[in-house]
Amino acid sequence: MTPAPKWVALVGAAFFATWGLWSLSVAWNLPLDYWDAYDYLVNARYFAGHDMARLGQAYRAERGPGISLLVAPLLWLGYAPGQRGTAGLVHLVPWAMGVLGVVLLVRSLLPRVGLGLALLAGALLVLNPLMLHYLPFVMADVASMTLTLAVFTLVERLSERPSWPLVPVLAVVTGLGLSTKYPLGALGVVVPVANALWVLLGEGRPSGLKAKALALVHPKVALGLGGGLGVAFVIHGVIGRTFLGREGSFWDAAVGGFAQAWASAGGPRETDPWFEIPVALWGTFGAAVIVCAVLGLVEVARTRDRLGLWHGVWALVFLGLFLFVVGHKESRYAFPMLPSVAFLAARGLALLRRPALVGLGAAACVGFIAPPAFAELGRMADPLYTRPSMLAWARFALDRAGSERAILSGPSIPLFALYPKDPVVFPNDEFWHYHHFNEGGVLWFFDRRLSGVQVRVGAAPAVEHQSGLDVVTIPPAWAAPQAAGEDAVWFAGYPKGALVLSTSQGWFETTSAKQQLEPPRPFTAADVERLRLSRLSVARFEGDGLSLDFSRTEAGWVTTLPAGDVRLFHWMGGVPTRVVTPLVELPESLEIIRVTRHEFPVR
Repeated sequence: MTPAPKWVALVGAAFFATWGLWSLSVAWNLPLDYWDAYDYLVNARYFAGHDMARLGQAYRAERGPGISLLVAPLLWLGYAPGQRGTAGLVHLVPWAMGVLGVVLLVRSLLPRVGLGLALLAGALLVLNPLMLHYLPFVMADVASMTLTLAVFTLVERLSERPSWPLVPVLAVVTGLGLSTKYPLGALGVVVPVANALWVLLGEGRPSGLKAKALALVHPKVALGLGGGLGVAFVIHGVIGRTFLGREGSFWDAAVGGFAQAWASAGGPRETDPWFEIPVALWGTFGAAVIVCAVLGLVEVARTRDRLGLWHGVWALVFLGLFLFVVGHKESRYAFPMLPSVAFLAARGLALLRRPALVGLGAAACVGFIAPPAFAELGRMADPLYTRPSMLAWARFALDRAGSERAILSGPSIPLFALYPKDPVVFPNDEFWHYHHFNEGGVLWFFDRRLSGVQVRVGAAPAVEHQSGLDVVTIPPAWAAPQAAGEDAVWFAGYPKGALVLSTSQGWFETTSAKQQLEPPRPFTAADVERLRLSRLSVARFEGDGLSLDFSRTEAGWVTTLPAGDVRLFHWMGGVPTRVVTPLVELPESLEIIRVTRHEFPVR
């Protein structure tokens, strides 16, 4: 193998450093997440030991716990709501996993195809639009990709240099991978089958019946992979008992978790086009990469080396799984096989042998993947990913409400979706740039109860906290228009006022990149303050950092109200009654209801 020129290493180092710094910047500053990610984050907060019961929030059993377990230590260190403290660093976890995956891919190829093609395979992986987009989001996909590569790396190491300490490491990595993305359970079949192919047909295979038998069922590899299944069952069993309160045996608790997750993932139902994943691979990698990957399969079949067989069989089996078994499909589900495609493409280019042909093939691969990659870079520069409107909205409400004032949803915080420009890459996968906000998102940003309000008339003022609802009781006299009217809610239920939030953003969908999108409306926060003012002199009232001066006219006492939507009240016979100026005489005290509306534009 001819050593690569020095400039190859320099160009590669510059490319990966640029990509690493750019992706780190995106991960560091990302203000929002994907629909599923909020559930993973809420689950991670459970694992970190933060109390969620006060929110009425159930553990999301339909989400694999793997990525949540990886994020949980970060939240345990110094979590604070509103993505403050270590909660603001959660996107660095999938980013770090993605960087590790690239390193493992390049490292595995170095002794097989040399530095130049190894770096090219890494570049093809990081330029894939799926990788460019999903890398910073707290989702299972990037982690599942890296854990797959880690399993291959550990199995290869154990097969060549058996070491007992690596067995529990392989078991933990395999169990964590299976708990992150359940289709990774296919590794338990792929690795033994591919290894059997190598033992029977492969290059450098052992000779002799005993050696072949030992290599066919490598005891340490088998123990590590089997232990991984045990680790996954223990994880699900503990979750079933601890967070879901499942009764019965530990086995039942673990199996119940797997069954619920598989059902929520779509199971065998045919819900999406069967060809969605192949289309995603073709559209994101480009024709040249796919052609080279097919050549790579030919090269692997010719050389029959062990790691090549693993990647080849894995790519075919995983593709078959999403062609014929799993019903619900999204482009991101291809993540566990993305490195295998890049690996096989590098092997296919090595098959060309002549440097000029290899160079032309590499240029074609980069040429085909560059347009969708640059388009994705443009999308990630969209204000949706750089302007923290949702985060600013949540932090404003948390700061203004403090620990004593309620945060209310008015009339509700609906499910809604946000898109960047040109959101649809593939018509069959409208979810690629489809960022939702759901109940998990509300809980992740706020980590406190957000209540709707229901009003009822009763004998005495009170507020009763129910699940997701504050029932405010208003005495009949307070509800009369000449008394407090609608503002009676604040007198009866919220003596310190409240923050009323609204997204003003309903659910909408798009299935075509040419469709004109509905402009996202701002998030709003209405700061409702209830201020009590006492009369300090003949015509001056002060209190709660506010002063109000009255002046005498021929018609009576008048004043200028402070800025905002302001209503003035005084108490008459135990009833808050609206003040209508001019007043004949001034009371001893006044109360102000002031509503200040704040907007947080999405763009």
